Amino acid sequence: MSQPEATRSESLPSKEDSRRRIELWMDLMRTCEQFLLAGLRNKTGPDRPLRDVYRQWYENQVQQQDQTLRHTYEEFQRRGRTSTS
Repeated sequence: MSQPEATRSESLPSKEDSRRRIELWMDLMRTCEQFLLAGLRNKTGPDRPLRDVYRQWYENQVQQQDQTLRHTYEEFQRRGRTSTS
């Protein structure tokens, strides 16, 4: 059931609210990045360039995601064949 037009428009945030929410989101993302970089630095120590450490971490994340997607696809294929056979 949809809301009446007046109720829907009243629930929309103002432009200022939207800008503030975006600012808060960006600040949260920057903070998360700083935590990530600090954690990587803590694991590897000060001797390795942080850019190289991050690049290696990111490549590992991408490989894990690819493996997960590949496995999920294969499972869907396997289940689809067994249910239709």
